[in-house]
Amino acid sequence: NAQAAMAAPALLQPPGGGPAPFLSQDLAGEWQCGFGRGDSPQASPVSQVARWKKVVIPGSYREQGWDAPSGSLWYVRRFDLPELPKEPFTARFNLGAAEGVDHVLINGKLIGSTGRITNPDDLSTALRGYAVPAGLLKPGANEIAIFVQFDTAAPLSPGNGNLATPLSLEFF
Repeated sequence: NAQAAMAAPALLQPPGGGPAPFLSQDLAGEWQCGFGRGDSPQASPVSQVARWKKVVIPGSYREQGWDAPSGSLWYVRRFDLPELPKEPFTARFNLGAAEGVDHVLINGKLIGSTGRITNPDDLSTALRGYAVPAGLLKPGANEIAIFVQFDTAAPLSPGNGNLATPLSLEFF
């Protein structure tokens, strides 16, 4: 990028500056975490994880008793929406940051990712905000899965695979 400063795409800009959400669901807290097998975010996390461990976010999985070599992790959180807001509405999932390349799925569908190409200057600290496609959320049980690829020794994809807050679902 020839040392030129690049702004993150609008989708990745920190939340704010737009309309305030009329409803927000905080998703920080207890998540399931597991080591990934392979590097495919399109695969189901259930079939890609050898064993699951509860982790609390914010917080480092390493500080909670796990040590992961470079590779990939799945984070999964199930949550309930008693009802959806009346149409029309838009929804956004906010992820504070991911220490690595992230891929976010809601109810099994990829809604966004951030990598070296979309944010080459500061991958591990970029705030993420992904639009949730209409019709993807449903009343009742829903699931968010975050696949993080990281390499603790690589200069291009640094990090430990941790997630940072905010972790929230907002409705506009």
